[in-house]
Amino acid sequence: MTLSSRAAHGEGERRAAGEVERIRQAAVHAKSRGLIVAAGHGLTYRNVGALAAIPEITEFNIGHNIISRAVFVGLNQAVREMITAIAS
Repeated sequence: MTLSSRAAHGEGERRAAGEVERIRQAAVHAKSRGLIVAAGHGLTYRNVGALAAIPEITEFNIGHNIISRAVFVGLNQAVREMITAIAS
């Protein structure tokens, strides 16, 4: 999994990638137990792409980050930026 180019570098990037892998493993396990996996709290434009690549996660609660960004760029632009980040 790769994080966006704006993410941490070096040791921070390795630690972040390790956490994404832990989340992936937890999502795989939860889904194997019949649970629906959702992600939220702490999702940002910088990390949502790596988590969106985990197919077991079926829902993302990203409204807080979008609304916070919308204060500066407007809601339409904030949503467009999040869609781009998810696709990354």
